[in-house]
Amino acid sequence: MKEKIRKILFVIFLVIFIISMIYIITYLYTMKKDEKDLSVLQNMMSVKNKEEINNTLQIDENENIVENNQEISTNLAKVENLKKLQAEYADIVAWLEIENSSINYPVLQGKDNDYYLYKNYKGVYSRNGSIFLDYRYDFSKENQNFFVYGHNNNDQMMFNELIKYSEEEYYKSHQNISLITNQTVEQYEIVAVFKSEIFNKDVTDVFKYYKYLEFETEEKFNEFINNCKEKSLYKIDKDAEYGDKILTLSTCEYSKPNGRFVVVATLKQEVENMENK
Repeated sequence: MKEKIRKILFVIFLVIFIISMIYIITYLYTMKKDEKDLSVLQNMMSVKNKEEINNTLQIDENENIVENNQEISTNLAKVENLKKLQAEYADIVAWLEIENSSINYPVLQGKDNDYYLYKNYKGVYSRNGSIFLDYRYDFSKENQNFFVYGHNNNDQMMFNELIKYSEEEYYKSHQNISLITNQTVEQYEIVAVFKSEIFNKDVTDVFKYYKYLEFETEEKFNEFINNCKEKSLYKIDKDAEYGDKILTLSTCEYSKPNGRFVVVATLKQEVENMENK
């Protein structure tokens, strides 16, 4: 009888071991595949040299725009590169980049906020999902919050590094966020960094930052900014005024149930509009 029990337990443990190994192998494989797929897009977006800038912008050799405005020219080349990506993947609406960080990704927009939660830019299942814009954002409207979501899976992908903004020293060396669209490159300055959570619907008298997708009035805009500043983990001198474009990045934070980590930024400047170039 004991021998029979041992055999049964052995089989059970063996099955558990095999299932665990399959899970680990599948996890590592999908993670590497996600990294490889994204690296293809990242390479397509990168501007490698001055010759590529000249070719992209079709600048005459007698003009000195590249020499005098290298950064602007590079950004405009990125706009052109994004347009090429959008021709192949229509749901890519922008590109998000934080210099000297792992955050360098396409921004997708689906018909709801679930589609790209566990799908990549090809629409294929991905444990890491995608960085995606709230489906309700309308590019034809003004006074909206460019609200972007991404996973924090502790594997150095998507918005995992966003959590580093909990340290003020990290913020000091990563104060700006680049957002590339098919028209321009926008540079945003961070104005607040805070922790929050997704509250139950019946909970009132709390700041539900995720409800501020549009700023119909100056009062609502100020309400959002003031609450963000008040909740910020450290003092940031930069502020925002009604009419400024707002970028909000949100990811999971695991110190509490349904916890969230949020970075809010305001538009600082943008490169010349390229729509008619």
